[in-house]
Amino acid sequence: CGWLEAVGRALVLTMWQQETVLNTSTLVVLNMLVRELLKNNQELADFCRGRRLQCLSDFKSMIFVALYVTCLYGGQEISYPSWPFLAMDESEFWASTVRTTLSFSG
Repeated sequence: CGWLEAVGRALVLTMWQQETVLNTSTLVVLNMLVRELLKNNQELADFCRGRRLQCLSDFKSMIFVALYVTCLYGGQEISYPSWPFLAMDESEFWASTVRTTLSFSG
């Protein structure tokens, strides 16, 4: 949870939000989204079981993309900067964000 707290803290410290993004409703939606991402991405799930340390950065990236999408849908602001959520290359972050949004929209 330190990763998530760091994102929330960064948004508060840079005045993007007055309160942290980590609240009960955000965590519930985040949990549901991550669960579905893991179900839909069997390769990532299998990879994580076999090679935990190599998977950590991929898992962290997935969590940050899911948190960004969660904040966009249910956050207090109309937009968020991407930099607190980046755990991968920025172009890959945006591609993953678009894929995630499209796969769960409609």
